[in-house]
Amino acid sequence: MNSRLNIFVKRMLDVLFFGGIVLWALMPVLLRRILVLYTSLAQHGPKPELSAVMEAYVPTLISVITGGALALLILWELRRMMGTVLADQCFVKENVISLRRMSRYGIAIAALFFIRSFFFFTLSGTLVSAVFLIAGLFSQVLSIVFDKAVQYKLENDLTI
Repeated sequence: MNSRLNIFVKRMLDVLFFGGIVLWALMPVLLRRILVLYTSLAQHGPKPELSAVMEAYVPTLISVITGGALALLILWELRRMMGTVLADQCFVKENVISLRRMSRYGIAIAALFFIRSFFFFTLSGTLVSAVFLIAGLFSQVLSIVFDKAVQYKLENDLTI
């Protein structure tokens, strides 16, 4: 059962990673269409002018493209880690390095969306910032735990 779950998670990460690359590449077109759709569907209050909404296009695109690239890097590291899980080699230095990288990427995404909120505030941007800050900090803590586990494993391997 555990091995089937691991294979399922690895495949899910593969789909997310490669699907994310496609969405990331299409983001300039998709974002423009989303903003146009947003202006046409606005129902409450005065209808926003398309030109005013499109002023947010470039800063939003930059933040989404940058954040998306960092999210893809997190998925890449998760895929690498799942490879070690499938190989039954969880407590290795490579996973410690991957967790540290994911921590940096997560905190960078949090900072990016926090800064973006000063220029173009959205509740979703604030939530993204909070989620990735927590995930980045959690990844940092896990990297410390994994590093200790790797040290213990190496010590045990030497005594056997």
